[in-house]
Amino acid sequence: MTSNEELDRIVVERFGPIEIEPGVIKKFDTFAQLDDFVNREIEYWNDCAGSLPQLWQALSAISGSLHQASSGMNLYAMIDQAHRHASNERNALIYSSSPRAKFLKSLHQQSPNWVSPAYAYFRGILQPGNFATSDYLSGVFAAILSEHPAVLSAGIHAEIETSSGLRKEMARQAQLTSDEIKVIRDQFAIWKLSAQSEFSQTIDQNRSDFQNEHSEWRGKLIEAAESLDAAKKEFREAMDQLRSLYNEKLRLEQPATYWKELETKYGREGLGWVIATLFVVAVLVKGVWSFIYTPPNILKADAVTLSGLKGAVVIGAAISMVIYLINLLAKLATSAYHLSRDARERYQLTHVFLALANDRAVDPEERKIILSALFSRADSGLLKHEASPEMPLGAILAALKVK
Repeated sequence: MTSNEELDRIVVERFGPIEIEPGVIKKFDTFAQLDDFVNREIEYWNDCAGSLPQLWQALSAISGSLHQASSGMNLYAMIDQAHRHASNERNALIYSSSPRAKFLKSLHQQSPNWVSPAYAYFRGILQPGNFATSDYLSGVFAAILSEHPAVLSAGIHAEIETSSGLRKEMARQAQLTSDEIKVIRDQFAIWKLSAQSEFSQTIDQNRSDFQNEHSEWRGKLIEAAESLDAAKKEFREAMDQLRSLYNEKLRLEQPATYWKELETKYGREGLGWVIATLFVVAVLVKGVWSFIYTPPNILKADAVTLSGLKGAVVIGAAISMVIYLINLLAKLATSAYHLSRDARERYQLTHVFLALANDRAVDPEERKIILSALFSRADSGLLKHEASPEMPLGAILAALKVK
């Protein structure tokens, strides 16, 4: 390990002053000063290592030589080597204190791709073949403008003069435009008054037409509403009538069925009584025939005797009873057929009443008459001048009334 005093002595003897920027000389009195200077340069260019590989290699070579010198390896050779690199003999180094260094660092923050061509311009090693790329050309132009700002000033001055002429022309055109706008504004004011008048007239006409149409449609809606109310009322009445008819049918259905059964029953009874009557008549005829052609011995005597008189009375009484029986059977048959026909008429009248009620052809009075006929007592026909007792019609009507 080499002592610091020896390193300082060798640096003073072998590491002479270096030019860090045009006209600025840097001299180092100790090894520590030199090492610190190199470390600060490395730290400054650390972000740009990828864009400036040659500069970074030169700084790395200086740092490596100083590190070997501090280790005592080829002390003089390493210091001389470090001095050659630091003297920028290959024009690779740009120190951080120079304007170019600050420009490259700022350019790297804005456009990293432009740094390498700008660095090549500063070193004087431009490659014409790379001018085809926009980044290379832009980096070179940026470097030129940083070295020769007067070029940019001349361009700006020319641009200012051009802008001044354009501004004057724009002022002239603005004046012409202002005059045209004034004319257009006057024409627009005239058109506005005319359009407002026409628009007002159109609005008034549309309002009048709308009011007329509104009144017309309102009348139609009122008529439609009245028609709808009438239809609803008619439908309600029809439904009430249908409900009444249905209830009437339900109430008269059992009586009609009963009258249909009575018709069948009395028809059968009438037939039975007719057959019985015919049978009795046949028996009577047979007996009379036998009595006439084969009279009993008691009636063959020529003289009137008590026995013959008794026999004649008995025979007369028997004939009278048979005749009465025939008359009774005939009345029963007639009564049965009469009651059967009455039941059939009541059954038919019930359906006629329902049909008339469905057609709304029955008023309350007619309904009362028809129901009175339906539910009155039937005349059996067995007795002369037979009077039918009065039916409780009020109670029946109350029971049949649709609530």
